[in-house]
Amino acid sequence: MSLDIRIFASQNIEQDDYITFDNMSRSFCSLIRSLDEEKSNCELRQIATIINVNIIILEKMTTWQIWQLQYAGFDTKEKEEKFIQKYNIACDNSWQNIDLVLNCFNSIHIRLMNDLSFETRIKYTLEWFSTFEYFKNFDKNVMFKERPMDKNFGWDLRNIIEFLTLAKERKMKLVRFQLD
Repeated sequence: MSLDIRIFASQNIEQDDYITFDNMSRSFCSLIRSLDEEKSNCELRQIATIINVNIIILEKMTTWQIWQLQYAGFDTKEKEEKFIQKYNIACDNSWQNIDLVLNCFNSIHIRLMNDLSFETRIKYTLEWFSTFEYFKNFDKNVMFKERPMDKNFGWDLRNIIEFLTLAKERKMKLVRFQLD
């Protein structure tokens, strides 16, 4: 199943005023989705360990595990209502302070720019990251001919930092990932 993720930035949880960002590659969406698997030694967790950056705030922004339950089906209206309530609580809890999230992404970017060989130390859990060399040439903006919807990790990260900076300028205070 294909998964797309958008970043929502809002002034408050009620989303009275918000902006969204969806110009992330499918590879980046897969990285974020894998953060919601607690025991996973996914590529993003490995990178965080390599460069010594705490990414717990990004993990708090994910709602993949609860989101996928909607496809399980419900045999009673009561179970469906419980799911909706649980999902809404998970979404409310996924909102994080924009300054902390921007700081996390900036830290990742800066440290990786100082360690461009980081990708050689990743033990891939998803084969296409190595096949399409998603983590290579981090310091350049690379779009893959074989997968035109994918950019490399460096480009994704720089786009996200740019969006979060713009969102802060527009007085947004909270951000979260929204699964589509």
